[in-house]
Amino acid sequence: MKRLWYVEAGKRGDAFVVRVCNVFDGSEDDEPVETEVSRLVDVEAILRAIGPFARIPRRYMEVEGFGGLLRIASFPKSPAKELIAQELADIESGPGSSILVSPFLTRREISRCLRRRAP
Repeated sequence: MKRLWYVEAGKRGDAFVVRVCNVFDGSEDDEPVETEVSRLVDVEAILRAIGPFARIPRRYMEVEGFGGLLRIASFPKSPAKELIAQELADIESGPGSSILVSPFLTRREISRCLRRRAP
């Protein structure tokens, strides 16, 4: 089943981590999926594969929770290239202050995206 996902990217030690969580947490299929990569270009490749359409402040999620994503799903789309560039800049400057929102994808599609790497 296709679901809405939110995407967090950041640093963990010397590596970069991309964590993808389903809006409808609860069943095993909805458990978060993550991958760790050593290069920022690999993070970019993963984010391009996911194709986010919105970027929201982390604080919004802390206050509104998962339901907040359902409300923003009707927001106008932003170009993925711009969203990804902003996210990569945030990763370089420190802890992320925002999260990305994916289009509706299946868990299998998300897992394939997380296996992407830059050449």
